[in-house]
Amino acid sequence: MSERWRVIPDWPDYEVSDLGQVRSYRRSVWYRPRLDASPSVLKPIMGSRKHLQVTLCRAAEGKAEKRVHSVHRLVLTVFTGPAPKDTEARHIDGDPKNNALSNLIWGSGCENIADRYRHGDRNLGESHYKAKLTIDH
Repeated sequence: MSERWRVIPDWPDYEVSDLGQVRSYRRSVWYRPRLDASPSVLKPIMGSRKHLQVTLCRAAEGKAEKRVHSVHRLVLTVFTGPAPKDTEARHIDGDPKNNALSNLIWGSGCENIADRYRHGDRNLGESHYKAKLTIDH
């Protein structure tokens, strides 16, 4: 199966793929113009809870606008539609860096927490960042 790309709504210079990549068709960056019209794949940064994020830019009302987007939410929004009420993006395999459409689904917050328990990445007891006691003490 080949990678499918779709334009991100409200961000016409950007596309997202069903494999979790984001690319830009912007012709220039503020510090150097681009001479070719070929797209460039953006390198995501690690955001909160190890989710990958990208910064998208556009001109709005004569000003440059930048906004940080989570890649997993972009993939789900573009390929399945906006998030239903009271839902959030869930990673089926528990890996926040795997943003393939086949690994993502909208779900409730309770389902997302249940996934974290199932995958063993819930901080409980002495592994919690506010823990004051350990098993030894």
